[in-house]
Amino acid sequence: MGRPTLGRALGMLAFWVVAAFGLATGAETSSETSKTIAFYTPWSNTNAVLFVDGDSVATMTSLKNYCGWFKADVTVPANGLKVYFKQTVGRNYVGSEGMTLDEPTIATEIVLDSVAALTDTVWVQGYKTGAPSQFSQFPGVLGDCPLKKFPVTMFDWLHGDKGDGNGAGKNGDPANGISADFGSGGCNSGDRAGSNFTASRVYGDSVYKYMGGMVERELGANGVPVMADPFPTNCKNTNHLNEWFLPESLAVDANGNTLTNMTCRDLYISMDDEGFWLAEVSKDNISEGNEFNKGGMFLLDDFKFLDAEGTVANPYFEQVRGSDGRKHNFGFTMKIQATFEYVPGQYFDFLGDDDVWVFINNKLVVDIGGQHGQIPGAVDLDTIGQNNPAEKLVPGQLYNFHIFYVERHTGSSNFKMRTSIDLQVDASIFVTSEERGDEVVYDVWQINKRNKFACGNDVSNQDTVITGGASNYRLTGGNLVNPIVFEPGSYFDGGLVISSDSTFSINVEAIKAAGALVPGHYFLEVSLKSDPSQSTRIEIVVPIYDIPTVAFASEEWNVLGKEVSGDTLQIGDWAYATYKVNVTFLEEWATVNNYNRKINLAFSDPNIDILDAEDGKKITYVNLDSNGRATFYVHANAPVAGVTLTAKGAAAGNSVWKNLNFPEPPIPQVVKAIVHDRNGDGRVDSLHVQFDRAINSKTVLDSIQFTFGESFMTTTKFKIVNGMELIALAEDVNPTMCANEKNCGFGSRQFTGGSSGLYTGSLNSWFTYSDNGSKSHFYKEDEPIADGAGPIILSAVKTKGDDGNRYLSLTFSEVISEESRQNIATLLEFICTRGGVNETPEAPAAQTGFGSKMVLVYSSVTDDMVLPTSGDRVRFALGLNYVRDLVGNGPHANNPWAVVTGDQELKNQNPSVITVGEDPYGIIENERITQPFLVADNGQTVQQIGDSLGVQGSLVDFDMAKIMMEESQNAVNAFDAFVESRLGSTTTYDTAITSISADEALVMVFSDIRTGVVGENFNFSTATVTAIMDGSITELNYSTMIPAEEQEIISRLVQNNIDANTDTVITVSNISTVTQSDIFEQVRSGALDKDLAAAGVNQILVNAIKNGEVDEFNIESYRNGSKSLVSDDAVFLVYHTYYYTQLGNYVGGTSGRIKCSDPSVYGERGCLENKGRLFLAWNMRSDDGRLVGTGAYISRLELKIVMNGKTILRQSDDTIIGVRRGKDIK
Repeated sequence: MGRPTLGRALGMLAFWVVAAFGLATGAETSSETSKTIAFYTPWSNTNAVLFVDGDSVATMTSLKNYCGWFKADVTVPANGLKVYFKQTVGRNYVGSEGMTLDEPTIATEIVLDSVAALTDTVWVQGYKTGAPSQFSQFPGVLGDCPLKKFPVTMFDWLHGDKGDGNGAGKNGDPANGISADFGSGGCNSGDRAGSNFTASRVYGDSVYKYMGGMVERELGANGVPVMADPFPTNCKNTNHLNEWFLPESLAVDANGNTLTNMTCRDLYISMDDEGFWLAEVSKDNISEGNEFNKGGMFLLDDFKFLDAEGTVANPYFEQVRGSDGRKHNFGFTMKIQATFEYVPGQYFDFLGDDDVWVFINNKLVVDIGGQHGQIPGAVDLDTIGQNNPAEKLVPGQLYNFHIFYVERHTGSSNFKMRTSIDLQVDASIFVTSEERGDEVVYDVWQINKRNKFACGNDVSNQDTVITGGASNYRLTGGNLVNPIVFEPGSYFDGGLVISSDSTFSINVEAIKAAGALVPGHYFLEVSLKSDPSQSTRIEIVVPIYDIPTVAFASEEWNVLGKEVSGDTLQIGDWAYATYKVNVTFLEEWATVNNYNRKINLAFSDPNIDILDAEDGKKITYVNLDSNGRATFYVHANAPVAGVTLTAKGAAAGNSVWKNLNFPEPPIPQVVKAIVHDRNGDGRVDSLHVQFDRAINSKTVLDSIQFTFGESFMTTTKFKIVNGMELIALAEDVNPTMCANEKNCGFGSRQFTGGSSGLYTGSLNSWFTYSDNGSKSHFYKEDEPIADGAGPIILSAVKTKGDDGNRYLSLTFSEVISEESRQNIATLLEFICTRGGVNETPEAPAAQTGFGSKMVLVYSSVTDDMVLPTSGDRVRFALGLNYVRDLVGNGPHANNPWAVVTGDQELKNQNPSVITVGEDPYGIIENERITQPFLVADNGQTVQQIGDSLGVQGSLVDFDMAKIMMEESQNAVNAFDAFVESRLGSTTTYDTAITSISADEALVMVFSDIRTGVVGENFNFSTATVTAIMDGSITELNYSTMIPAEEQEIISRLVQNNIDANTDTVITVSNISTVTQSDIFEQVRSGALDKDLAAAGVNQILVNAIKNGEVDEFNIESYRNGSKSLVSDDAVFLVYHTYYYTQLGNYVGGTSGRIKCSDPSVYGERGCLENKGRLFLAWNMRSDDGRLVGTGAYISRLELKIVMNGKTILRQSDDTIIGVRRGKDIK
């Protein structure tokens, strides 16, 4: 085989989930020299510029889902990969010696060649102090996200709908108070030329005019703009500017609290690819984080109530139509406040309407006053104070930043700010510290506001209370693969102690003495429990000291070294097989403690799994035993080459096994796998697999398991054809699924592809390979299965819109192509029976929807139009322009019909004039005033029906059978959703937890004290340590020999040892697949009763499944409306008829109830079989039995439809009807 291998194939089955970063981490296997550089900036204000070989090559962009990291793709120069980084806005650089103000030289560039040889993505973490670190995988540290949430203060004012101007009754009427300044057209341009405006600026090729000089240059004492004196004379209806950004009391709630027009909203700013912070909410664009806005800057469109409970209405809330056609709550002001550290080169620009003022260091720097369209404004911070040196900004100093934004009139509302300033919202968390020798003690504090005059934690708001900040803690960085989460009382070997939820201490010397962490940079992340978004980080730098090193070992536990190369030794021969690997410590002096026993494991290629046993589960670490040894197993899920295995501990040095290869094994490879639906019922029923070489006695295919929509059981029931092809048929694999000749599939579920995109199934296979008397076992998973089944229509629902249009909503078994959607005229085939004749329905006017959904729109509807309605049927048509799915499959010739369901429109019609004479059906002679008749002929008009019966009456066009079918379909749909949630593969594990006893853990603690690992660094006194060393204090007598606080320390260390030596051994005990048939069986047994009830599945359907009325084979009949779960005794129509003279005098009437099972109306087979319309005939008599005379009458009909005791429809109609008395009637 070439190079020797460490282990041999173990013939095992393993199941796992492959997890991978969004970035490639496998080593480069081609001649291409492109790499991705990911950089963690030690600054938070902006991104970084990447320099390679001394040249600026890229402005790095934020790395999605990795806050604080930025990336750039580079081509590696022939002389190696040497880089450094520069702050985009600022003077800082990061080279091999760390962050500096001086540009790195050739000697201080960061050399990445060693790490780049291991991975396609090199991770470089910069620090404020110390050299940067390099990683071949994401190091688990996150920083500030390039998306910030800013609390903004909003003030709602009444815009009004009475028109511009300040006259009585107008929006600007002085009686409206402060709101008179809004919606009144004040301080506007005056005309198109902007003659009212006092200032203009050129921006690009355009000249923008605005009203300058409206506010004083300095912010007022209350932190808001002050009306200028003198004020621009052309600026009308702006008398209350001093109050625009202050709350106005509007109401008092039931508890006596004053409610104002002020409220808080969130505005998000995100970093763009150029390193600028952007917040835009305009009619043209919505920046990241602000997507909840529509059509512009309308943050108060939801401010309907002044209180959180929604009981006190906001009198200023209104809905005025804007230029986008939507209604908005116009008339508001907004205040944004922040702080920032001045860095030379910072810049701010703005684009928006109406009045906008920006203050830096409480001084006006952007002035765009007046009511106007979008106008730009900008300030270069380096120019502030150029005319007054006393006002120049000092680098490194903190300054206040304020934006005041006003929306005064309808039209649109637009806001866009873009800046290189690192704006910071005042945090409600801060930390204080005190040095006590080698220990630093920290206290966490929280700022609580008692009265809100602004949103966020405004520096100008002095009404605050500072309390201890109960917080969460977690440690990241260094050699930690995953964060360590600490609870109050955690005691990290004396080096990191979380003494309470608001106090902690750090002792780096104690961390070194205990060997708890390897040298490097770590971060203790502290976040408030009450608001986790409020957080801070404490950097912990552990200097270099002696630590043990992880090493790989042979089968005999001979140390192979901390750097092993596949050029001399490989782990195994093949992909898809499983191999054993050992790790131990390199140094003979190394001892195992609580912190170095955990060894984290990772491959540079996600196609390789690490397992805890030959048939175990996927793991990411192992624990060394007391002898410093651990074993794990590896399994490559695909051929890989040049990969690296890394083993590292939180308190142990790293070890790597480079250039590992797991080549393609000598077993047949799948060339193509595809499923088909042979009978067109929407269920795949055949699988065809083509291999690249023969399956024979040397290479045996033991079994297969595959998934297409649902996971099917592992099977050996397949045929090998021509040595290189596999055919599996549903009738062979699972005969019970094909018992019904109309329905046949591997499962009972209808599924032909994805509902939102292209769907690919998966095939798992097990092979045994024999060669020279030895056998190797291989498991290949998730090989793609192509979709070869055509689409079907699963459901069709008809509705009537408020606009009078009719809609037919179709759900397909998979996504259809966009080309197919354009052929709506020829896409579908209908059965619409009218008067016993199958009529062709009107063509839809348009179609909407996407994916597996389509809605046909029928507009300009008239009574004589034939439209698809409840009870009609639809399916895909065949022909030149028939439907195609995303891979080009067309519908089967026998694709099934779907019954149209949906809201029925109850129609009540009356004949115009009826001549009452002959009584062919004895209606007039019958003393019952209203008599129901079933009219089976749908082609007869109401006039023809009345004439044939010889009486007046009401024709009720409503099919009670349809609502029974729809109820059944709704129940089946809910059950289908329940089934969908439970389909798939399930792996059951046997779990065994092993640990040491408390006595054993106590012995370990005393051993650590005697060997010097634990001592005064854990707050033991010198006397106690000495007494343990000389044997005066032992495990047996310590509880009576040392003080209570030292006993508590021992108790914590005992528990730490128990936790560190607790292992969970998980082995696969059962692998099962859940199909629709399995779920039916569980329903029948009652095992899912509680789950079905919780999911809202109809109990009638559950009972029908249990008693055998419904099963997995006939449920389709209930889904398509052929059968009903609702009893025909449970549905009835209640009617009440009233007849009046044209003057309103009561003549007669009666009430009655007609059940779907009423044999006198529907015959013995009921309304499900005997369908038609109901004619409620009037016997033409008054309540006292007298015949009515010739004339006009008023017919009132009240109807109610009841199903399962619930009224589902109620309707009342009045109609003018005519009666003409014949000569012979008596």
